[in-house]
Amino acid sequence: MRIGKVVQYDAMRKLAGFVFALALAGCSADGGAPPSTSPPPLPTPIESSVVTPTEAPSPSPAACATFGLVNASMPGIVLHLATQPDRNEVLGLNGSAVLGSERFDRGDWHQSAPGSAIEVTRAEGLLVSTYPLDQGELPLCIASATIDAAPFSPIGASPAASALVPLGATDTLIADLSAFPFLAPSQPGEYIVRVVLTFATDPGPSSQETFFRLRVDTPALVVGGSATAPVACGGLSAHPPKAFLSVDSGSPIVGEGGSFTWGTTAGDGPAPPGTRVEIEHGAALTLQIEDDLCAAWWSVQLAAPAGPYQGPEAFLDVVPAHPGYGDPGKASRFRLDTLPTGNWVVAAGFEFVNSKGDPYGQTTNFWNVVVR
Repeated sequence: MRIGKVVQYDAMRKLAGFVFALALAGCSADGGAPPSTSPPPLPTPIESSVVTPTEAPSPSPAACATFGLVNASMPGIVLHLATQPDRNEVLGLNGSAVLGSERFDRGDWHQSAPGSAIEVTRAEGLLVSTYPLDQGELPLCIASATIDAAPFSPIGASPAASALVPLGATDTLIADLSAFPFLAPSQPGEYIVRVVLTFATDPGPSSQETFFRLRVDTPALVVGGSATAPVACGGLSAHPPKAFLSVDSGSPIVGEGGSFTWGTTAGDGPAPPGTRVEIEHGAALTLQIEDDLCAAWWSVQLAAPAGPYQGPEAFLDVVPAHPGYGDPGKASRFRLDTLPTGNWVVAAGFEFVNSKGDPYGQTTNFWNVVVR
């Protein structure tokens, strides 16, 4: 196996003892968008502060599989702590891609959801690799990698080129690296990390741009808003409850429903664009569940409007989330934090229990909120 020189940025300390034999469960990433006529730009490594091969981590040989394009979809990309390469992986949010001779333009920047953030220390070692396309398969062989980061933006803004922090890159095609090591940023803060991996394919090469969220020696963002049950909780009905958004205590506006489960029935499909609501900046927003039904778990998040062939990408909580099944809560009213100026999707997910406390159903609800 030929290992090309690895360029490491922000490398104040060395990585050692990497284990590249990754045993991951399988999944398949959807690449269903039609090709665009203009390719997405790929980041160019900044050639300052280059670490020589003797200073950079020395990847150990490990088995990987050739990407043969047979599934006509791009792989999922995962990020691990270097000390835990075979567990606790986080699946990235895929952006633009090149699949053989086709290009898929999904915009220049994406921000992962708050719950997907990885907490690390400054300059902590990380590994990026692919999620095997099928159960039991090897990760795909990486031909090259370019990794940079920018501070998380609470208003969903794409960073200027000057704000990007280069974290690592290969300077030659490698073609048979099963995972790529790099270091987290050396300054504390919340970051979005952009990873661009290329793969030796025929035709090719193919490439995938993927985004991760890192909290470097910093706590999670303080979230405004609140969840309460100011009146007695209503009982379950024969249909999943609707959700309503009120602006400055005005008339309730029903959200556009998405996927749901309710008892023995279910509905699934792409997330809708959401009921359009135009408001002034600073307006007070409140969500209410139909019939005063109380949710046991909830998530109310801000998302960028969906591009073609993709759903909205929630990147900011506007009400503190109450996820999971271990500790059910009780709330039927939700006061949202002030939304920034812009064109947004408010996505609210609620999960409900029956009288015995057993999970009974869940709903998703969407509003396209334009803040002037």
